[in-house]
Amino acid sequence: MRLASGGVLMANVLVVDDDEANRDLVVTLLSYSAHNVSTAVNGADALAAARSNRPDLIITDLLMPVMDGYELTREIRADADLAAIPVIFSTANYLDEEIRPIASALGVRQIVFKPIDPSRLLSTVTSALTSDAPLIPVPAETFHREHQRAVNGKLVDKVRELGQAEAALHASEARFRALSEHSPIGIFSLTANGDLFYANPRLVQICDAGPDLTGVRWSDLIHPDDCARLQTAMAQASESGSHCAERVRLAPTDGPQRWVHLLAARVAHQVEDIVLVGSVEDITAAVDVARQREEAEKRRHVSERFESLGELAAGIAHDFNNVLSTIMTYNEFVEADLREADGCLDPAARSRLLENTSAIRSGAERAANLTRRLLVFARRGESHSELVDVNTTARDVFTLLSRTIGARVQIVDRLDSQPHVVLADRAQLEQVIVNLIINARDAIAQQGEVVVTSAHVTSTAAGVTANGGLPLGDYTDLTVTDNGCGMSPEVLSRVYEPFFTTKQSSFGTGLGLATVHAIATSLGGDVAISSVPGRGTSVHVYLPLASGGPGR
Repeated sequence: MRLASGGVLMANVLVVDDDEANRDLVVTLLSYSAHNVSTAVNGADALAAARSNRPDLIITDLLMPVMDGYELTREIRADADLAAIPVIFSTANYLDEEIRPIASALGVRQIVFKPIDPSRLLSTVTSALTSDAPLIPVPAETFHREHQRAVNGKLVDKVRELGQAEAALHASEARFRALSEHSPIGIFSLTANGDLFYANPRLVQICDAGPDLTGVRWSDLIHPDDCARLQTAMAQASESGSHCAERVRLAPTDGPQRWVHLLAARVAHQVEDIVLVGSVEDITAAVDVARQREEAEKRRHVSERFESLGELAAGIAHDFNNVLSTIMTYNEFVEADLREADGCLDPAARSRLLENTSAIRSGAERAANLTRRLLVFARRGESHSELVDVNTTARDVFTLLSRTIGARVQIVDRLDSQPHVVLADRAQLEQVIVNLIINARDAIAQQGEVVVTSAHVTSTAAGVTANGGLPLGDYTDLTVTDNGCGMSPEVLSRVYEPFFTTKQSSFGTGLGLATVHAIATSLGGDVAISSVPGRGTSVHVYLPLASGGPGR
């Protein structure tokens, strides 16, 4: 630590958090306060960083992969070169009364809770850096006892007392049963073979694998992709006498995927076949929140990228339209001169020149159509909103496309018999339907069907789409489904990107779904796509009904 100009205290601070947003917030606050800040995403990286470049202060999150904040602090206290470093706990998952005992056991005096209050964080950092209270070394067994919240120790104690008198046994069992059966976390003990010797009711509830887990192999309860990692960590804990802390998924069930935070430690004095005891905490909600936060951040980045591309597309389209206007005007002059020159030119040469000017006009018109699509994507094109029936418009498009879509693909009309009236530009709505049907046709290699349906849906607080939901209200769900090749998850994640296409360059511009999405969202709706490779695709376009429901 050192004093900067003006008497400002400057320190080397190590910030440990697996959440980028939380990490960046703390780094920003401390950097503005003249501190030198470094970061790590888990306890293991932080420990290596601290040993390489000793910090003046560590601010650590608690729930992290690889090594959590508790274990990091324990390792810091066990290292003679690092033991005196003050540590601040940062958490959003624990209450003060839950975290204070283990914090005290680890010599941690300061705790900040998320969402972080900037002024509170800065004052806490100053307090930690200026405190001269000595840090008392903490024995490993004290940390272990506090970390397991005394539950596992109680469990082993009661098992050891099985040989005592019947009265003492009954009293011990009663106390243990009250402790374990009402525990808010799962409790277990394992045999050397990896079988569950004991599982409390909360663990049975978390695992959702039957009324009794006794004798069940622990690995059967863990997701196959996480099983090997957990077994390795448990084996190391059993051999070394340390403990393991892992975040894993439970084996798939009929319900949603569950995540748990598992702590396990070796039993010092083996009772019967028990070698490990531990606890299991259901952290599914926290993982879901973190995932939703990450997905929201990704959607924000995509939205910003689309906005930038829209600005670029609009500028290009306007400039290109000016060039096309010049080309088409002079082409008309040439055609007019050629018609007036009848008799002055060789008929064959005149005919070839007219064919060339016709090709120029056709190409310019296609280019003009592309610029209109660019402007629609950029939401810069002119639109004329009116009350339009989605079903009538779709059937008009069917008539138009029936001559051009090809004999190998059949359009199946399963539109609602009631009108679905929306406030929209009819030409834009037609473009949405045409783009979807053409995309569906192109996905079908041989014979197939493109099924078009419409339905009245009501958005609730949970929403109706996979993209975060819609505002409350009534919508028409216009769905185009094909039995074509489908899309892989990688392709599906990029379908709205302008100019992204899996078609050959001569068959698509990559603006189809980007334009559909731009039109739908500009009307207050949304688009949701489901697709399975080899089994087809369904595109749902949600548009708000003009009067709260079909035909009204």
